[in-house]
Amino acid sequence: MVEPAVVKLHNPSVMDYLRYHLACGRADLRALVTSFTDELQIVRITDAAMGDDGHGLLEALRSVREVVITAVLGRAAEESEPDLVRWLVEIGDELRSDEVFTRAAELVERDSPLWNEQLGEEHLVDLAMLLQTTSRFPRHAATAFSEQLARRTVADLMTWRTKDWTDLYDRLTFIWDALSDVPFEIWEEALERVLSVAEENLLALAATEITTVAKPDAVRLLRFLDHHDRGPGDAFEVVSKKVENLDDPAPWFPDQRAWQRALRRMRRQLHSGERQIGALLARLADLR
Repeated sequence: MVEPAVVKLHNPSVMDYLRYHLACGRADLRALVTSFTDELQIVRITDAAMGDDGHGLLEALRSVREVVITAVLGRAAEESEPDLVRWLVEIGDELRSDEVFTRAAELVERDSPLWNEQLGEEHLVDLAMLLQTTSRFPRHAATAFSEQLARRTVADLMTWRTKDWTDLYDRLTFIWDALSDVPFEIWEEALERVLSVAEENLLALAATEITTVAKPDAVRLLRFLDHHDRGPGDAFEVVSKKVENLDDPAPWFPDQRAWQRALRRMRRQLHSGERQIGALLARLADLR
């Protein structure tokens, strides 16, 4: 399918065929699932069912849910890892299986905290949010996982060697907002560290000249400290007066003529690409 400057190709795969074949009832799905000899087979077939255009296969799996659940629990008998827990939660939700949720919770509680130190924080935050937002997943396990992740984040923040309060604050708020079920008390130590660094930044601003470009950052710092009852004070008043005497930064507008020239050049390139695609398809047709 050719659109302006875009070529979209559909390449049917073996999995596409299998998904369609099984969804149409052309195989004994119960016999197929019970015959699995490789634990990854159940992962592949459920991934196909939960993927795009997999609704028909998913309904077929639900019709034999007892053998599917048995196969899923067999896959989950090994050592836990985050991707396995995510898969269990997702397929447990689709099959509406408390048994699968219970096994996922057992793995989280048994093999956490957080499996190992090499796992990326965003990956773990995504998993924590999935556990929080899956209504049938055991609340105690979801909360325990979020608290472990929050404590590790706080411990990391306390060791950061940075003189910029925004580095600490932005990371803290990202985790804080994501892990909504974590008690505030866990964040207090990290928040105190952010406030301490912010006050150091305030003292530095009070002793230097503030430019117009730096005004938004200075205003953000003042509002942050004021919100947490760390102002006013001598340094706070000095910085506030400096900021008041500054004009607002001028908004940036691109050179309109240069922008239009670049846009026309891009359009010419796109039209050229369309002609090339047409010629290529014509040559392919001649080869048949």
